[in-house]
Formats: sequence, structure tokens, C-alpha cells
Amino acid sequence: MAVQEKIEMAAIASGAAKSGPPVVVSGMSLAGYSLNDWVLVATLCWIVIQAGWFVWSNIIKPKQP
Repeated sequence: MAVQEKIEMAAIASGAAKSGPPVVVSGMSLAGYSLNDWVLVATLCWIVIQAGWFVWSNIIKPKQP
């Protein structure tokens, strides 16, 4: 893969990542969910991610040789 192709792929991936959250919010709004519901779901997801990271870094990873 040429350097130019890698740069183009990185730009596409960056654009997709940046447009993700607004697309999700708009989709949930059209589906009938309010912004309060969206914030609740996002907060719960973030708590699960943080708990998983804590368990991985403090319990699972130290047990590995």
C-alpha cells in the first residue's frame, strides 16, 4: 500500500470517527429517544468501560506472567 493510500485511509477513518456521535444522537432522536435518555445510556456505557478497564489493569493483567 502506497503512502498516499495510507494517508487517504487515515483521513476517511478520521472523518467517520468524527461524524459517529452526531449520527447516533440524530438517529436516537428520530427513534423517539430524548437527549436525557441518550445521556443516560452514554453514561452507563462509560461506567461499564471504566469498570472493565479497572478490572483488566488491576486484577487480570497483574496475574499474567
